[in-house]
Amino acid sequence: MSIMSGASFPGTHKVMIFIDGNYLVKNISEKTDGAINYDALARYLNTHARFDNHIGPIMIRAYYYDGKPDVRDAENLDEKKQEAKEKIENTLKIQDDELTKIRNTDLFDVRLGHAVITRNLEFRQKGVDLLLGIDMISKAYEGQYDVAVLVAGDSDFIELVQAVKHIGPRVIGAYFDHNVRKELTDSFDKRFELSVENLVANKIIEKKK
Repeated sequence: MSIMSGASFPGTHKVMIFIDGNYLVKNISEKTDGAINYDALARYLNTHARFDNHIGPIMIRAYYYDGKPDVRDAENLDEKKQEAKEKIENTLKIQDDELTKIRNTDLFDVRLGHAVITRNLEFRQKGVDLLLGIDMISKAYEGQYDVAVLVAGDSDFIELVQAVKHIGPRVIGAYFDHNVRKELTDSFDKRFELSVENLVANKIIEKKK
């Protein structure tokens, strides 16, 4: 297995990884408060990107997508304004630390949409799926990758997967089996399940220091 940027060689194929960050973190945090080792995660996902008798997949880059909240949104919540502001500020601190870690990981790029806080003080992502879709489609058209690994579980990605396959690249799905739409898994060329237990065993999830 190789992780590097640049052109591929005969017998290899270029891989790009597209991660729905909210999906990944939510499913992991439901079972553990461990820290994610993103370099180990990329290597693990790249290992599963092999097709046919190719020598090995070469990871070009991994893209991490998330929605970022804005404290100014709390002004729209009237009587819950102060509570919303505190939640946004706490969320931003945790998120900024995580995003800094991801940005400092080789061959990772962070792409941010918006996370809107609702009257129930929950966050709803806005524009994140669109960013992921634009990147995955445009890079497929430009021939930047031969195989895409998509870490996601939402049925909104079905048409995206079909469109990329129509262009030419193969699409591998990585997902948590208890939180994925069957229609999405059916659309993948190849699929494999993620589990917290397996991620811990492979040292992708580590104890926080």
